[in-house]
Amino acid sequence: DKRMYRLGEDVEILYRVTNLRDEEWRVRSLVRIMNIIVEAKSGEDFREVWVWDWYKGGGTGGPQTLRLKPNESKEVNDIWPQIDYQGTRNNIEDDTQIAAGTYRISGVLKGIEWDSGPTTRIDTTIAVEITVTP
Repeated sequence: DKRMYRLGEDVEILYRVTNLRDEEWRVRSLVRIMNIIVEAKSGEDFREVWVWDWYKGGGTGGPQTLRLKPNESKEVNDIWPQIDYQGTRNNIEDDTQIAAGTYRISGVLKGIEWDSGPTTRIDTTIAVEITVTP
């Protein structure tokens, strides 16, 4: 919801996908179709620190389908509490407060688009950078 946050402040995230076509749009996948990934900037590289699906999405539980009618939207709206999962997805006890710095928040859309024609692989990422200050 903004570009600069204080350390410890909740970061509100809204990732929305809208069908701008004149026909229904369908995507399927064996993993989560929409996700949010937070990465910490370290020099020129980024290191993953939080993934929405692991904390809030509840896993896939099988094949996923996204169907959107014309002008219909689907969104993921949540809060990143500025935690770093320390590279251990299944051990939330070692999660820590992040440090001040630059972070990239990405909305990810992955799957296979299907309709009456040939299938098309969808692999789209929309990212913004934020700064966390002490």
